Amino acid sequence: MAQRDASIEDQIELCRRDAASQGWQVVSVFNDRAISGTTLQRPGYQDLLAEARRGKFDVISARSKAS
Repeated sequence: MAQRDASIEDQIELCRRDAASQGWQVVSVFNDRAISGTTLQRPGYQDLLAEARRGKFDVISARSKAS
């Protein structure tokens, strides 16, 4: 089942709030709109992995639709 865009925006906002409360700087935002989380072959997820390998950030904040 695909998520609503508002749901994704809500998740991003919650992660931004988490970051702010921890004093973290948000350097990237990744998402895969309308793509099932049951597959690893998602562009946003693959971009996250690539940036992690390059050391672009120290922390990953994530929310699921159930959060």
